[in-house]
Amino acid sequence: MFSGRPTALPLPFTLALAAIPSALGCGGIGNTYLVEADPAFTQDEQASIAAALDSWEAAVPAHLTMQIASCSGVQGGTICIHASDAATIAANNQSQLDGTGVGLTLRKSSWGHTVDGGEVFIDVPTIEQKGFAADFQRIIAHEVGHAMQLEHNAPNNLMAPMATEDAPTPTCTDASQWYALRGESAPACPK
Repeated sequence: MFSGRPTALPLPFTLALAAIPSALGCGGIGNTYLVEADPAFTQDEQASIAAALDSWEAAVPAHLTMQIASCSGVQGGTICIHASDAATIAANNQSQLDGTGVGLTLRKSSWGHTVDGGEVFIDVPTIEQKGFAADFQRIIAHEVGHAMQLEHNAPNNLMAPMATEDAPTPTCTDASQWYALRGESAPACPK
């Protein structure tokens, strides 16, 4: 019988209800991302990160807002880019599928659903030592593609598995994969 007073719910039931919104909200792959770039990146590297994000925005209807800020962890809709090193990348590499390179993107699932976004580690010292500085923007764009849930595809595309085989910016094939993940039809590729 309703007494007109609010009734407190038992604690386990309250906690279960509190978890429902996040459980229902997980798993969506979106097109809007907050990109937090490590303050340790130089101004030139920050400009290359911005150019990499611009290359994705030119290829697909993604909205990537960059800010210089420290961050950690994989959170929905956030791409966290760290200035890192080879040891950190090796320690965080959870899969041997990609081998060890100058970039690594961690992604995760929660409640069986993909958490959109990712944590990107860039091995800045190795990039500088091996003379890959000219490829910095391409490396960032490739790893941001992974954070937007793209997988490796064929050579001559940005998302090619080998850095020696990938394109400098997202291709029509990369864009098609982006659209397919979101359940949308990609525009026709130019011939």
